[in-house]
Amino acid sequence: MLRNFPEVEREIDFERINEVLKRSPGTARWMANPENAKVAWDDVGALTGIGTLLASAVEFASRPAGELRKRQNG
Repeated sequence: MLRNFPEVEREIDFERINEVLKRSPGTARWMANPENAKVAWDDVGALTGIGTLLASAVEFASRPAGELRKRQNG
């Protein structure tokens, strides 16, 4: 039986968070601030999803209208 289960659980959480942050540099920069990390460490997955969604929206909005019409028409 593990006597230091809370420590092991924190280590697993830390490793999982680091893996997510490797794929999301914007969220990683934001989480580098200790105050941000303190309040949002358990929401890293949601923050990363929001960041990805916003980046996709910006990319979509920055495309020329003609390119979008070509894709819609096939």
